Amino acid sequence: MTDHQGFRDQIARIEGLIGGIESAADPALRATAKNLVQCVMDLHAGAIDRILEILSKAGEPGAALLRALAADELVASVMVLYDLHPDDFETRVRGGVEKAQAALARRGATLELLACEANRIHARIDSGSHACGSTIGELETLVRETLLACAPDAIEVQIETPRDRPASAFVPLASLQAESGSSPAAGLP
Repeated sequence: MTDHQGFRDQIARIEGLIGGIESAADPALRATAKNLVQCVMDLHAGAIDRILEILSKAGEPGAALLRALAADELVASVMVLYDLHPDDFETRVRGGVEKAQAALARRGATLELLACEANRIHARIDSGSHACGSTIGELETLVRETLLACAPDAIEVQIETPRDRPASAFVPLASLQAESGSSPAAGLP
């Protein structure tokens, strides 16, 4: 889906409707509505699973189509929702890291995946010495959105940035002496 905001709006609407169901005063109505949603989800899961089964039996053309479907953000998120995505969490995260690395490289920055386990992602951005705070914030947003697009089931995305690390105040004595032209032994008896 190319309209990321439209997708997010749909998710927000679904969450709002679920909240409305959960806050309904009538417990029988709540139970019926929840049962209806579960039945529809079970039907969808069975149909999607059957589609994937048919594709897997179609040889290389089916495999190519499955890869294309899994690469589509909207389709992939539905596959993840129903636990039917062909790639596991770590594989999807690593794919997201590769996409983000390519985008960051164009901006003179790098991305390192530090950890990926239990649906948690921990990564580090290195923007070099020339990035300002607003640029770092933009890079962090880009990385977070890219990773969540590839792994919407992530429950936590932690991104370290240069602003998270204290700048070193240590200046080697040799570098100061080199600038002034003096040597460590100069002036000593």
